[in-house]
Amino acid sequence: MSIRSISLALMLPIVAIMGSGCGNTSSNGGAPTGSNATDPGRSTTASTFRIKGPILAPSIKQGDRQTVSFTLERGSDFKQAVKLDVMAPKGLKAELSSKSIGTGDKAEFTISVEADTDAPLGDQMIKVTGTPETGTATTLDVKVKVDTK
Repeated sequence: MSIRSISLALMLPIVAIMGSGCGNTSSNGGAPTGSNATDPGRSTTASTFRIKGPILAPSIKQGDRQTVSFTLERGSDFKQAVKLDVMAPKGLKAELSSKSIGTGDKAEFTISVEADTDAPLGDQMIKVTGTPETGTATTLDVKVKVDTK
């Protein structure tokens, strides 16, 4: 087997993992499935939004705080404010930089995550929800790894 074949065999699983997005983007929210209020002939993707989070799970030590960045991706026809909410498991505190993103606001927001000094170790899930003025909400589960102090 040549070095080129070995390199290709080693790279394919990495590309597959990177291409899958590692679960960093929510499903579409906004327009009800199968409809487009502004133009029934257009794709529903244009009238929806998604929440995009970190590709890799952030790590945080017990007793520390870390800021995690997110983006609200709007379809070209999605012109609504989105209310944001975050839920953290026991041992973690999560605070949004903004409770909503208006139509003219920047699409970026952050969540400050703080781990208690006795937070459970290992992978924890934080749930980020975006709810539009009308239509369906969407949720993104973000994995956070808690390490010892």
